[in-house]
Amino acid sequence: MTVREKVDFHKDVYKTLIKGLMHQKNTGELCDVKLRLNGRDYFAHRAVLSANSAYFKSMFTSQMREQTSFEIDITQSMQVDNDNAFKQILDFMYCGDLEISVENAEDLLRIADFLLLVDIKEYCRQFYLQNGNLNLSNCVSLSFMADHHNLFEVAQVSRNMVKARFHDYLVYSDYMLDLPASCLLKLLRDKEVTKFASGDSLAHLVIRWVRHIRPERESFLMELLSCVQLQTLSQDVIKLLLHEDEVNGDSVMVARLKSLQSPSGDGACSRIPSDSTTTCLSNYGELDNEAQVFESEPSIPVVIAANCHPGFHFVKFLIYNSIERTWHNLSINSESFLHDLPPRLGVVSMTMEAHTLFCLLGHNLPYPSNMLRIHIMALDLHSGQHEMITFRHTTNQSECCQTSLTDDRSIPPVIAYCHGFLCIVGNKEGTGNVFLCDLANQTYNCYQVHCICL
Repeated sequence: MTVREKVDFHKDVYKTLIKGLMHQKNTGELCDVKLRLNGRDYFAHRAVLSANSAYFKSMFTSQMREQTSFEIDITQSMQVDNDNAFKQILDFMYCGDLEISVENAEDLLRIADFLLLVDIKEYCRQFYLQNGNLNLSNCVSLSFMADHHNLFEVAQVSRNMVKARFHDYLVYSDYMLDLPASCLLKLLRDKEVTKFASGDSLAHLVIRWVRHIRPERESFLMELLSCVQLQTLSQDVIKLLLHEDEVNGDSVMVARLKSLQSPSGDGACSRIPSDSTTTCLSNYGELDNEAQVFESEPSIPVVIAANCHPGFHFVKFLIYNSIERTWHNLSINSESFLHDLPPRLGVVSMTMEAHTLFCLLGHNLPYPSNMLRIHIMALDLHSGQHEMITFRHTTNQSECCQTSLTDDRSIPPVIAYCHGFLCIVGNKEGTGNVFLCDLANQTYNCYQVHCICL
């Protein structure tokens, strides 16, 4: 036998410490703090909590009551639905193992952000973005939650998914019905999200959401409907809204909806007489003070003029009262209007229906326009509020949809309202085209016009 006068021995001290501390945590033996959450008690060691969490380190090292308290109730500070998620995080602080699943991921993220656990937030990011757990079933709720809890990359990817699939999938899905009112309002007010969704689909979403938990949600109906462009609604949806008790209790909303009903029920009812004129003028005379032209006489003939120069950050709408022969300023939020204009576009033609001014947006200079999408700015002449409507081609494959409405050989386009449709007439190198825009579903078709020379 070889004699060794000096021998080194090792044991896995970390495993021993973890095993011992975990046993103490589970039994409460030698623990110096007891955390209470939703009526449940969790024993722990201040040193372990402080080493993992900047939140606990600040609590135990500052001049706070919790510095010396054995029992600390964190129920009011940390709102948690799943108590097991907190236990998982507490175990993670001791052993370093954590299992994230679809069921607990949101709770883990919520707790990790509150306790300033950067490593767990990174695991949550990887769980959603690198392991395929971000999908259409959770992208809406996750876009809000990730943003609220400072997981910005997940929030951005979720938002992009919402914008891409809101109009053709999410607006019809049941996933939207569990959203809080504040989140649904934020979605409906986000023009980047709703720009491809039809007015009917948005109104149906609002009604379904309210009816899902009717007693608690009825009070939100009118506020949600304020986000829907009423003049784009079909007659069936208008009738559906008029049967809602909350709508009938609002005389202003009832009046607006009834003004959009036609006697035959197949189109919007025009409150502008056939001999009235609505056109865009380049010159105008001396102005009166701002006035509500339509308040007393809603059907007087008027002329609408627009002076829109996005490059100079200037826009003004003027109304000419043909009876009184006076000009009036239309009060609008010009800064917001210009902000919502797509790049390099301005107002090129206008038409009016039921106190809504539809402004066709195009290039002020003779540049070709990409007609894959048609942009219309709808302006409410009563309130001065505006909303962007973007029309997509019904097939996105027609050659006509690439036709330019303005180029060096074309006349300026003209827009007109007709039975729920916006008709745009333009030409390219002598070939005329009519773009028929459906306000109900925000799509359009293109028809070529053949001229016969007599």
